[in-house]
Amino acid sequence: MPEEIPDAEHELVIERVCAIDVAKASGTVCVRTPRERRRVSKVWDVEAPPARLPTWPIN
Repeated sequence: MPEEIPDAEHELVIERVCAIDVAKASGTVCVRTPRERRRVSKVWDVEAPPARLPTWPIN
């Protein structure tokens, strides 16, 4: 069950947000930006073949 967190008086409001969901061979990007009357969301898919992703040593 999700945790409900009440708003605080000093809560910071971020007008622009971005999220990236990465899978094995692709990813989905979502960007939300403010406009005059409402917020606009843009979502698109990108290819992410494993050979193009960086690899780091596992310690």
